[in-house]
Amino acid sequence: MDATHAESHNTRIVLALAAAASLALAPQAPLIAQAVTETAAEAVSTASSVLDNALAIRAGAEPEAKILAGRHNR
Repeated sequence: MDATHAESHNTRIVLALAAAASLALAPQAPLIAQAVTETAAEAVSTASSVLDNALAIRAGAEPEAKILAGRHNR
């Protein structure tokens, strides 16, 4: 077997293994998609909570900052 033939043979083996892996994972695709969707939803929810908390902290800090600024300007 020359190098070109061996490389072609190896390529066919790799393609066959990739096809087999794809077929093996195909039934899992809906579960994988669901897990990805749930993870993305959790990330969005967490980001939303962080933003809400940051806005609440900012809203609470602004009046205090104005009071302190007013005391400083007297």
